[in-house]
Amino acid sequence: MLYGPGSIGLCWTGRVDRDHFEFLEESKERYGMAEVFEVFVTGRFAAAHSLRGHPGPCARAHGHNWEVELVVRCSRLDDCGLGVDFADLQQALQEVLGLLDHTDLNQLTAFRNDNPSAENIARYLFQELSPRLDSES
Repeated sequence: MLYGPGSIGLCWTGRVDRDHFEFLEESKERYGMAEVFEVFVTGRFAAAHSLRGHPGPCARAHGHNWEVELVVRCSRLDDCGLGVDFADLQQALQEVLGLLDHTDLNQLTAFRNDNPSAENIARYLFQELSPRLDSES
């Protein structure tokens, strides 16, 4: 979940600390798998932005302290009993958030044509993190 103005987001759910691990009982029915595990890590960044074409004050430059939660689903555990290592998730998230932290989001290539809304930031994070984290499990 990307928490910003109004606490809205895409592809990110809930507000859970780094050590939270949840087994989904309904996973077989919901995802067509025998087991699905969700692993969560969170991070933060501060950035300025404006929403071009917005009819209200959000059209002016302003800043937020954003909270991001990265949720990864795993269908298998490795020999150590891990679906994914928290340290790997945290490192990938911090690398990507480092690209956004203390910037004017409107000046970044990713947001030159699209407003840096909570939804578009969530999409950007998904696009940046997916290739780093995607695997068969």
